Parts: sequence; structure tokens; C-alpha cells
Amino acid sequence: MNWLPTYFELGLQRSLQEMGSSKMMPYLNMFLFSNIGGVIADHLITRRILSVTRTRKLLNTVGFLVASFALMALPLFRTPDGVVFCSSVALGFLALGRAGFAVNHMDVAPRYAGIVMGVSNTAGTLAGIVGVGLTGRLLEAAKASHLDLTSPDSWRAVFVIPGSLCILSSFVFLILSTGERIFD
Repeated sequence: MNWLPTYFELGLQRSLQEMGSSKMMPYLNMFLFSNIGGVIADHLITRRILSVTRTRKLLNTVGFLVASFALMALPLFRTPDGVVFCSSVALGFLALGRAGFAVNHMDVAPRYAGIVMGVSNTAGTLAGIVGVGLTGRLLEAAKASHLDLTSPDSWRAVFVIPGSLCILSSFVFLILSTGERIFD
């Protein structure tokens, strides 16, 4: 998402100034879906519709899989409105997935949740740092191969890689996670 403004300017040849407030929509959607995910999780758990483990796995999986398809479909949209829609879906559903993974620290280690969250958040931050650099390298390689960065097709790998990582991480979470207390 750090490269999205560059994608608008190069891939779609649209200035961010021209877009007005529509460029805020993905982040507004993220705010809304974070809260919706929490409400859904609370409802499923307190009404005993699903166990904590199944609730966490359901919300994480739905969030990450829908986000992955939205990310991979993003370069298919050739208009700013289409890209804003796609990125809004991606960020919204990633935020929905927070009701699965982000609160899981308190499920598995309530006494050590701060430490566990610190470690996992550091790992996530490092992945973000690597992702920004990797994206730059992908775009430099595309330019070196004489690909036209004004074509959304040249950006496909930039969106397919994180989409694929979302799919992989959702399966890892589905297989390995639990909502049961592991550490007291």
C-alpha cells in the first residue's frame, strides 16, 4: 500500500491531487471493517455460536482470502475509481482479519500478551520494510527490462506477491493457530 500513490501516478497516470477525498476510502474502510470484525467476533463468541478458535480462524481466513483476491485483481482495473474500490476491499478485509490474528495474543497468553504482541508486531514491521524495498526492486527490474511502468500490467507482480502471501499466511493460521490458552 506504500506504493499505491506511485501506482496512481505512473500506472494510471492520475495525480493524487485530482482524486480528492476518494483516496481516503481504503483507510476509512479499514477503520470500519476493524470495528465490524470485533463486533462479529464478540457476537460469535459470547453467543457460543463458534468457539474462540473457530471464530479467530474464520475471521482471519475470510479477511485474508478476500483481501488477497482484491489485491491480485487490482491491476485489472484501469480507472482510479476501480483501483480505489479494489484497494478499499483489500484493506477492509485485511482489517476484518484482525479480529482473528491481532487479538489472538490475549487468547493464547493473556499474561504475556504484550510481549507476544511486541514480538509478532516486530516481525510484521520487518516484513513491511522488506516489502517496500522488494517492490522498489521489482519496479527497477521492470524498468531495466524495458517494461512500461505506465502500464498496469507492469505492476502485476507488485500486487500478486502480497496477495499470494495473504493466501499462504491464512492457511498457516488455519492449520497452526488456536484460541485456547497456551501460557498462563
